[in-house]
Amino acid sequence: MTDVSLTSAPTDSMREGKQRRTATRDVAHHGDGAGALPRTNDPGAAVQRPSGEQSTPAGFMALLRNHETLVKYFVIGCVASAIDVLLFLVLYNLAGTSALLAHSISVPTSVLFSFFVNTRHNFKTTDYVALRLISFIAVCAVGYGTGYAIIYGAQVVGLDANIGKILSLPVVFVVQYLLNSRITFRKTKKTASPATREEQGELSG
Repeated sequence: MTDVSLTSAPTDSMREGKQRRTATRDVAHHGDGAGALPRTNDPGAAVQRPSGEQSTPAGFMALLRNHETLVKYFVIGCVASAIDVLLFLVLYNLAGTSALLAHSISVPTSVLFSFFVNTRHNFKTTDYVALRLISFIAVCAVGYGTGYAIIYGAQVVGLDANIGKILSLPVVFVVQYLLNSRITFRKTKKTASPATREEQGELSG
């Protein structure tokens, strides 16, 4: 009995010392108290990002939502331009019409498409359609004049007309969007939402 007790005593002491050293390393590594991070053995555990940090796709989608009308206007304009070009090519190359006739059909078709799609699906203004259409056509004429002025100015300074045409595109887009959004598709009290009506009443008061 004495030999067994003497043999087991050093073994128990060594085991307790090893446990104390392990506990000390855990406290030093993870901290102690309420601020300590929980340990996990799951290698696939995801690291949480700070609450104020947004991923790039989420930020991009938020930007699109904040400028939804502008994005839709741009997309509708691209589709209208494609209709203009394709219809001109079909009429001029396949149907055998003159270039003037093909242009005279393709341009009004694309303008009407852009107007009605913007009216119903973008700005959602379905009242005073005739007046809005006249305003839309007038804005297109302003864009036409602005574009030609830029092309002419590019030629004056020695640039090619093609470069002038490319330079005119963003300018014409911005001019037409500002005019159409503020004049052509301006919401009246009849079509404005209740919140918009209250804001207009506060401004007028």
